[in-house]
Amino acid sequence: MRRRDFPIGLGLAGRILRSTEARGALLLLSADDAHTIKTSIAGKESAELRRLADQAARSGPWSVTFHRPPALSLPPNEYFSQGPYWWPDPNNPSGPYIRRDGERNPQRFDNNHHDLGTMSMAVLALGIGAYFLDDSRYAEHAAKVLSTWFTDPKTGMKPNLEHAQAIPGRNNGRGTGIIDTVPLIYAAQGIVLLEGAGRLESSLSTGLHRWYANYLHWMLTSKNGLDEMRAPNNHGTWWAAQAAAYAMFRGEEATLRMVWDRYRRVLVT
Repeated sequence: MRRRDFPIGLGLAGRILRSTEARGALLLLSADDAHTIKTSIAGKESAELRRLADQAARSGPWSVTFHRPPALSLPPNEYFSQGPYWWPDPNNPSGPYIRRDGERNPQRFDNNHHDLGTMSMAVLALGIGAYFLDDSRYAEHAAKVLSTWFTDPKTGMKPNLEHAQAIPGRNNGRGTGIIDTVPLIYAAQGIVLLEGAGRLESSLSTGLHRWYANYLHWMLTSKNGLDEMRAPNNHGTWWAAQAAAYAMFRGEEATLRMVWDRYRRVLVT
């Protein structure tokens, strides 16, 4: 995501933060909004939602452990990605990568990033199916997808991004990489809908909340997290959107107040 995405991240951050003031908020929508949608779904809308949920129910699960970067010693549960605009130096093939602004390197390792995005949108579709269509089949598959990505000790992703958007020959990960996890906002929304439908086992729900709490703590305290928080462009706004969403998901009011204050005093000035 580049500078032109600044208003998108800013808008989503504001939407999430303002929704904290709504009674019975369900992350990106209020409980009243959700009830209105559920009672008004009919015809094409219902068919399209079911199509998306059915597609998600036939997909996955995904895990950071399923695809690993070649020739790199890294624990199997650690997320890894490479910076998109960095390429081998034709004048020094064995040296550090060089930046080619705006040109994405199709040979970079991007499997974990791709799978995270696909998983998150599947969880959202399955949550929509369980909540709005009241279909337990979607919740059953969502539980498998969620436990595989988040809570299973063998396949679950560690709640950090220490190795995101690494640059070969220069670093093993950067704060910039935190923008990779924007899709986890939609996974959180799917989880909230599954919980609202009463179709998520309490033990899995507890594990998911613990994972998001740990990841949010890492965003708030690690060097990479603080670097991204202070970024003056779209990276800073997407940090705020994520921090707001995860804090709201967790009910961490002090963090919400901090992000809200930063949104008003820094991001929109």
